[in-house]
Amino acid sequence: NESEDHVSGQALGEMLGISRAGVLRHIEKLRKMGYVIDSESRKGHRLLGGEVYSAYSVELSMRHFLPVTFLEETSSTNDVAKRLEGAAGVVIAARQTAGRGRKSRAFASDEGGVYLSAWFTSAYFGDRPLAPKEAVKSVLFAGLAVCRMLDSFGVKGELKWPNDVLVGGRKLTG
Repeated sequence: NESEDHVSGQALGEMLGISRAGVLRHIEKLRKMGYVIDSESRKGHRLLGGEVYSAYSVELSMRHFLPVTFLEETSSTNDVAKRLEGAAGVVIAARQTAGRGRKSRAFASDEGGVYLSAWFTSAYFGDRPLAPKEAVKSVLFAGLAVCRMLDSFGVKGELKWPNDVLVGGRKLTG
């Protein structure tokens, strides 16, 4: 690659649906958060390093820009999501102390993982409430989306009903 993996401000703006000036504002915010970004005239911008994820970085990458709440530690992202107001959102934690799965089964939520809960109320869908059968499909589609993302990195993910994703026989997400 001629640009050594740099991406132009114009290309970033088109991907994010914002102006080149907007891209520069976001780059400055990212730098203040600790990201190391190389910017070169006629080449563009290149991420060299920084923190793995944050509410801001996740929010930047989300197509619909849902509100994101980021916590270093919480009992359960799902418990936090249930207390938040709004039509939709995402709660992310670096560690959970009381994570639960189906049938309230406890699971390990050690530091180094990404623990996330997303919620959508009927208000998010406007005039048309989400039918129960569509809600079930959305959970299945979320699992399939994770498998497709893993595949793009050359990792073989398997879907176990309804949305658990296994890699090498071990649960990655669900």
